[in-house]
Amino acid sequence: MAYVITRFRYLFGDDRSIYAITAGGALLWYPVWTDTSDPPNLDQGRQIGSDWGGFSHVFAGGDGIIYAADQDGALRWYRDERRDGTNDPDGSTGWTSGSGNQIGSGWLGFAQLLSGGDGVIYAVQTTGELLWYGDLVRDGSNAPDGSTGWSEASGSQIGLGWKGLRHIVPGGGGVIYAVTPKGDLAWYRDDRRDGSNGPSGADGWAGGSGARVGNGWDFFTHLFAGEDGVIIACRTAEFGGILLRYRDLLRDGTNGLDGGWLTSATTSSSGWQIAASEGYSWPIGAGPGEAIRFHVSSNTPGLATATYLRLGGRGPRLGIMVTKGPAFDVKFEANGTWSADCGWPGAFSLGLPTTSGPWEAGFYAARVQGPSGPPFDIPFVVRRGVTAAPFALVVNVNTWNAYNTWGGASNYTATASPINLTLKRPNHHLLTYSQDHGNGSHMLRSEIWLHSWLKAEGYQVDLFTDVDLEAGVEELADYKALILNTHPEYWTKTMMGRVTAYLDAGRSLLYLGGNGMYRPTSLAAEMAGSGDLDLMTSESAKWSTYPTYEGQPLFAARVDLLGGPGAGLGMAISDPQHRFMPTGVAAGQIVGTSGWNGPPGKPFGGSGWETDHWPAPLPAGVAELARDTASADGAVLSCYETSAGGFVLGAASLTFVGSLMEERVLQEIVRNALAEALAKP
Repeated sequence: MAYVITRFRYLFGDDRSIYAITAGGALLWYPVWTDTSDPPNLDQGRQIGSDWGGFSHVFAGGDGIIYAADQDGALRWYRDERRDGTNDPDGSTGWTSGSGNQIGSGWLGFAQLLSGGDGVIYAVQTTGELLWYGDLVRDGSNAPDGSTGWSEASGSQIGLGWKGLRHIVPGGGGVIYAVTPKGDLAWYRDDRRDGSNGPSGADGWAGGSGARVGNGWDFFTHLFAGEDGVIIACRTAEFGGILLRYRDLLRDGTNGLDGGWLTSATTSSSGWQIAASEGYSWPIGAGPGEAIRFHVSSNTPGLATATYLRLGGRGPRLGIMVTKGPAFDVKFEANGTWSADCGWPGAFSLGLPTTSGPWEAGFYAARVQGPSGPPFDIPFVVRRGVTAAPFALVVNVNTWNAYNTWGGASNYTATASPINLTLKRPNHHLLTYSQDHGNGSHMLRSEIWLHSWLKAEGYQVDLFTDVDLEAGVEELADYKALILNTHPEYWTKTMMGRVTAYLDAGRSLLYLGGNGMYRPTSLAAEMAGSGDLDLMTSESAKWSTYPTYEGQPLFAARVDLLGGPGAGLGMAISDPQHRFMPTGVAAGQIVGTSGWNGPPGKPFGGSGWETDHWPAPLPAGVAELARDTASADGAVLSCYETSAGGFVLGAASLTFVGSLMEERVLQEIVRNALAEALAKP
């Protein structure tokens, strides 16, 4: 079954309907999700209109009313008369007479617009002031310039400090929910609902307004309202996003952080892809004297800002600010699929200096804050500092790309095989807001863990992406050891050949991952002559043959024998006398029983998730250091020597790095291997 994934610009609802506007401007209707109804599925959408892509804001007004603000500031009124999805796809039927009428002007520059019901509209300015408007007629008969049909108090300021909130959602009856930058859900209620609260918001708000009624809401990419008290939340998942439904049973701000909510036991089908802001970088990695260009789209047009972060630690929040970036104008970019360069214009760029400074080798992100909604982190890599390090770490951007569903497909959506996947598109599966989706720690997050650990241990490490290795890393053989980690699944024949030549030069390889070079992959320039290796072609099958080195598997692991032991129970020491083993270990001793992968309270061990199983006995010339004896297809930690004087150490487990973060024996094995590589001339 092929998965369907749709990119939406707007997603909003009322007590009878859920409305969605695609990137291409089609208006879709979905049935409302009540306590007793099934969740909406993506394929239930019925088109009830077209050409809705030119608005800067679109939101529900209740009773089928939809308000839409043009990019020139005109406010327009629509009313879905049927509210059952039976309108004609082009919108020629099913709409109340007067739909599309202009009912106001000057609706420019707002960060967010939302309905309070019964004609009340709240507007949040980019500087944080909350304004009140009252549509008295609610039938589209207001004067085009807004001189009639509106309450005299319309435009009154009724509050301050509404800037920087991740989400603002109406709750009905004057209730407003807001998500703070830290992810707390705050409750407010406008008791007057007539604009008389006062500019500071000191009057007219219910006691308890601002109370925290939940936390962890920064996990969501988008929130919108359903029935009164209902919040529908979109969360990034493996195949696009899923919707979850929450109902506030109290609606008075007394919930506390973990009570008073009814959560649906089910979720929608996957495929709901929406973000307030999003973007990508090219190139993904750069070195001294080079520049990285960032490409950004925002659902709300206006002024955006960027902040550069150095990524490290366990998380969930990984970024430490390096420096502020520029402010820049953004707008919605409708173009983009999985198979071709999005072609968005460059929004800003970062030039890396040729002298020493804050840009040491490592993982970074440009955190883009658009005019409204949550920020979006665009990852990038600084390859090296001014001088080269003794070790090099390969960054698995091909794997990031293979799992990226942005634009409608990934290598796992059963769309096609082989499939072309562009590297020039946003990725919601890496650093989307404060956390990854459930499977995220097999990609960038785990790579950051390893790099952080290596730095903490005092190792100097340069970073090169798959694209860099494909293109050719200058003086690669000068590095004492090449380190692969976590999930280097998508390798090209050129990359394999470069590693073979590297071993020929007497250097060493540490494969600290699993499911390596498993699927046929190639990299090419989408546009001939551009020099950009930005188009990846991959398959859902595996290679017919896998590379060897001097008769042994290239990575010291049987990558052709993919296992899946789940959480794993660790590995038993096979050879306590091996030179990489720490003193004091014994044969049969179980190591790597825990780690940083896996759900809270259920950590994965060092042999888990996906592994490269190597049946015993291993061939002559290959040392078995440890083996997962509890799983039939678990990992085998092995090593062989090369005739040129190096070695290849294979961990054969996708969760090895996560366990390395906690397990002393595994840490000592890696330290000893790196020490030996470093000592070689």
